[in-house]
Amino acid sequence: EDGGGAGRGAREVFVGEHGARPARGGWGPAAHATRKIPERTSSLRRLQGYVDALYEEIVDPAKPIRRISLGFGNLVDEDLATYDLFTDWEAEGRERKMQEAVLAVKDKFGKNALLKGTSFQEKATARERNTMVGGHRGGSVAIAEDPGRL
Repeated sequence: EDGGGAGRGAREVFVGEHGARPARGGWGPAAHATRKIPERTSSLRRLQGYVDALYEEIVDPAKPIRRISLGFGNLVDEDLATYDLFTDWEAEGRERKMQEAVLAVKDKFGKNALLKGTSFQEKATARERNTMVGGHRGGSVAIAEDPGRL
């Protein structure tokens, strides 16, 4: 997308988690759920609230988690969506502009150009994951480490 058009708004949120391997082998029980949300939105702030609420509802905090899956469904172009009269359009516009700026910086300077502070902690994985392709080392980092791979 060129950044000039409208995005897509979601009307459903999906959350799933897959349990970690217990000591006796086999995978632990998985939890997953889908919920319709009362509004169609592409607001990261709003979608995160719905994801957090659904996650808290279905995940047992006492059990370890191996993998988390998130998804959004029932998407429609925002140009075609209908909205309520109670939406703070100025706040929505500010959030959209901020997200567009973040994407523009990452497009120009790479995914590691803007990171949260926690990405610089000792066991953080975001910086390394940003250099991977499909979960595998690829792209310029792998080539720089072993130019003979070409």
